[in-house]
Amino acid sequence: NFTNTSTTRRSSAWDFGDGTFSSGTSPTHYYTLPGTYRVKMLVDGQGNCEDSAFINIIVHPSTATLTYTPLAGCSPLPVTFHVSTPGPVTYLWDFNDGTTLATTDSTLIYNYLLPGQFLPKVILEDQTGCQIPVTGVDTIVVTRSDVNFAADDSLHCGTGIVNFTDSTISNAAITGYNWNFGDGTSSTQQNPAHTYNTPGLYTVSLIVTTANGCTDTVVKTNYIKIVAIPSAAINGNLTFCVYNKLSVNGVLLLPDTSALTWRWSFGNGKTAIVQNPSVQSYDTAGTYPLQLIVTNSTGCADTVDRTVTVFPRPAIEAGANKTILVGTSIAITPTGDAVTDYLWSPATALSCTNCYNTVATPKNTTAYTIKVTDANGCVNSDVITIIVLCNDENIFIPNTFSPNNDGVNDWFYPRGKGLFKIQGMRIFNRWGEMVYQKANLTPNDPLSGWNGRYNGKLLNTDVYTYLIEVICENSEVLTFKGNITLIQ
Repeated sequence: NFTNTSTTRRSSAWDFGDGTFSSGTSPTHYYTLPGTYRVKMLVDGQGNCEDSAFINIIVHPSTATLTYTPLAGCSPLPVTFHVSTPGPVTYLWDFNDGTTLATTDSTLIYNYLLPGQFLPKVILEDQTGCQIPVTGVDTIVVTRSDVNFAADDSLHCGTGIVNFTDSTISNAAITGYNWNFGDGTSSTQQNPAHTYNTPGLYTVSLIVTTANGCTDTVVKTNYIKIVAIPSAAINGNLTFCVYNKLSVNGVLLLPDTSALTWRWSFGNGKTAIVQNPSVQSYDTAGTYPLQLIVTNSTGCADTVDRTVTVFPRPAIEAGANKTILVGTSIAITPTGDAVTDYLWSPATALSCTNCYNTVATPKNTTAYTIKVTDANGCVNSDVITIIVLCNDENIFIPNTFSPNNDGVNDWFYPRGKGLFKIQGMRIFNRWGEMVYQKANLTPNDPLSGWNGRYNGKLLNTDVYTYLIEVICENSEVLTFKGNITLIQ
């Protein structure tokens, strides 16, 4: 504590001899280091007159000593401090990292957590309140690395390459990196790339080592997620004939417990969002892309691409409808593509039911269907109708006969094709007298006809009238009227 006793002064300037100054009148100055200090006081007065005074201040060194060890290490670094001093005192410790501590212990252990360089000190205070600071001589160096890293993508589907980037901050040179990827593999690179091949959650850790041997670690639990991709397939008929139906369903090849979405594209402009879609129609032959996308709740998807092949139906034309006389035949020759199988139906009156060409001899009008199957199994059919007629073209009735037993033209009878029976035949002479009558005669049988006799007697040469009713094989009934000349 300095007291200024100058007179007639206007101002004062102090130089305390330790590099510090003051302009106060009677200042107080605190000396922290031992030594001899030449103190100068300069005053000025009226007329800019100046005068100065000097005094020597001797600060004796304290007998207290501050020691501590170790001087360097890794965070957390425990440092043991000790102060040697006589007499009972209290200690205000300043560890130079922002932490202070008041104790009555001359020895303590303090853990340095922050990285950096620290010069500690302690202020000793005796019972009278006298304080003496003791500053450490050696700097404590604490090394610590704030370890951190990032991944370019922590979520992958099925398998994935993950690029790791180190972002560690350290106050010492880093000389080593030790990665543990959580799947039994590791790396010593600073910024490694790692491939995960199996679905799962992976904990990743990184240990860094500094040049002075300090190690620090960061662990990120379940940091990398590899999600299994759904494995799907398509079941169903992918090849069929036009106008038939596509029936497919989605199948999971591997169990999957997540919520799945299904999306179908059938190539015909239609889609579906269910696992088992409804059947699809294709009216035009060709090839169509079929796609199924199965996506799980994470967004991982499996895409299945197939091709739907729609075959055309074979071309077949049975031909125009035909008309024939009962008892005659007609060849049916269709046109169309070459196929592997033919089938005619009904089989009635056909020469062949499983061949390309067939001959039909129907007794009645019949619609024949030809069904063809090609090498792809495609089927098509067509119909031809054979119209069966029975008329006078079916029957021949002679206009003369000579029943003279010479074996030639001795009987009068109707003949022809497609005749079922002669329902009745009656013959009259010119006076209208019926000279012959018979029913249910066999057609084309001379012995079923008239031999020119009446009551067992051969009639004279003359012209006679006949009335004949014929039933054809198609059940038509024809009636014929005409004249027959008997010649002896």
